[in-house]
Amino acid sequence: MTTPEFFQRGPSPLVRLVFFSALSVALMVLDARYRAADALRSALSLLVYPAEQAVLAPVRVAREAGQFFTTQRRLQTENDDLRQRLVVAEVHAQRSQSLDQELAELRRSAQLPERGKGGLVLAEVLHGGRNPYVAKLVLDRGLGAGLRPGQPVIDADGVVGQVTSSTPLAAEVTLVTEQNQQVPVRVLRNGLRTLAGGDGVTGTISLPFLPGGADIQTGDVLVTSGIDGVYPEGVPVATVSRIERSANRVFAHVTCTPVAGVARDRYVLVLTAPPPTPVANAQGQTAAGAAGAPAGPPPASGAAR
Repeated sequence: MTTPEFFQRGPSPLVRLVFFSALSVALMVLDARYRAADALRSALSLLVYPAEQAVLAPVRVAREAGQFFTTQRRLQTENDDLRQRLVVAEVHAQRSQSLDQELAELRRSAQLPERGKGGLVLAEVLHGGRNPYVAKLVLDRGLGAGLRPGQPVIDADGVVGQVTSSTPLAAEVTLVTEQNQQVPVRVLRNGLRTLAGGDGVTGTISLPFLPGGADIQTGDVLVTSGIDGVYPEGVPVATVSRIERSANRVFAHVTCTPVAGVARDRYVLVLTAPPPTPVANAQGQTAAGAAGAPAGPPPASGAAR
């Protein structure tokens, strides 16, 4: 099959090659020297842009999907790391707070004035007593540290209780709020002497032998009188919180709140030597227990049975 004569008319292929080569060179020179094709290039780029974006869309989607999963994985890793750091920081903060409280308690205990002569043993509270009906504390010191039954126990605020039993490595303390614990006290405001004892139920202290007309007020501070020979003189015991007087009763019903942290202490002090014995006067009475003794039985410190 031959090419029709109509399509064979015109310049030869060689002439066409030379012509179009010369035209291309001329256009490149004009474009390089006079920027003649910028307008044409801009117009063509606008026409080609949609096709270009359509071709690049799959590549862009694949790249962004890979970045998305990479970012999610990185964020998850960073989030887990931050959570671990937060937990560690919270633990450190709790330990720091606990250490600050212990340090404050130890500093307050170290600043206690010396109550009479004798040694002081710093002991840590291990746990409460095994009997749920008796308020007691178990200390980490015992006979090996010089702790004996009958020795008073105090903290930075006041009287905690009394050692009632001791083993070579531990000791048991009955709190001053127990019913069988009685402490001779005096009102700091006016020196009125009486006997204070725990009720064993509500964790408060009462004054069972105080006459109804006695000079006592809400807010009065009670301190040890020292006449029992167990507790040293002048240690805070309780604060008067409520007073009930009745014409039908001889004694007033006085309720007091203990000043010591009997249920929240971490460290306590045990007085390992008895306080000085009060000197007797010419009438055979002790100087601390002269005039003003309360009505009722003589003050005495009783250990829990």
